Amino acid sequence: AVEPLDILATVSMNSFVNNATLVRNIHRGLAENCNAILARIPQDASLVSTDVPFETVEALFKAACQVPRVLLPVATKVLHRKRPELIPMLDNVLLGYYMEPGGFPWSDTQDKRRAPGAGVKVLHSFRTDLLYVLPQAQQLQHGLRESGYSLSAVRILELLIWMETEKNGYYRKLRAESDSATEAPTSL
Repeated sequence: AVEPLDILATVSMNSFVNNATLVRNIHRGLAENCNAILARIPQDASLVSTDVPFETVEALFKAACQVPRVLLPVATKVLHRKRPELIPMLDNVLLGYYMEPGGFPWSDTQDKRRAPGAGVKVLHSFRTDLLYVLPQAQQLQHGLRESGYSLSAVRILELLIWMETEKNGYYRKLRAESDSATEAPTSL
């Protein structure tokens, strides 16, 4: 079931659900619209399984997008917490990575009627990428778990895409600074 904490957690991921009224209204709307559909999806549902419930996920996206102020980014930030092996957080960075390069119009993500279908198209593409990198994602997952961090393979791939493609290059700058700090000086 969608809980108030699920909505509050999205604040740390730039959901702009940033006041008590929005939190309350979005929680009530998502709980009312999504809980019954969410209950039809097993908690261990996985994007790498052979029987991904794409139709049910699309119904879930549709129900979520009917809530005022909710489109795919907010919906999936909440729903990822409920089904972390199935639903990535499809924020605008990930949607941008998959939509237009995949031949899907960006405007579909901004229309409450078309966004659920767009989300499922992105989910299919994301799944293809996840299956391709699954051994490496699982290796990272294992290493993170040994350090006390529990992330799904879905979240790991999502973070890797996000870090490489977000438009400000913040994480790429940090990596470049880190790389240059560890290089040996070439002259005295």
